[in-house]
Amino acid sequence: MARAKEILEPSFDKTWELIYKLASKRISQKYDEWKKSRNFNNVYRVSTVEPRLRAAEDLPPEEAAIAVRSILSFLISLHDELVKQVVKALGYARSGSTLEKSIRLGHKATEVNLT
Repeated sequence: MARAKEILEPSFDKTWELIYKLASKRISQKYDEWKKSRNFNNVYRVSTVEPRLRAAEDLPPEEAAIAVRSILSFLISLHDELVKQVVKALGYARSGSTLEKSIRLGHKATEVNLT
């Protein structure tokens, strides 16, 4: 029995290694196909639960820009109303100076001038 184990074990190891490599490659290909099929240029995160909201400092300007573009596509308005709508779209209950600054930076990224 020990002799059979010595002979078969390396074969099993090589077989499992080959299966792992093939499966990993296929999973990677499928993930790349999925990623290419998605448009991540129009996505922003929304959390309606207060503790799960990100700190305003962690809000990237690109994400704020996407929210601004989204709001502007539905609403052409004054600056204050625009800021309110973007804050609401991002899931924040209230606005503050840091959040407004993030939104202004995001708005700048859309190349539209905020007064």
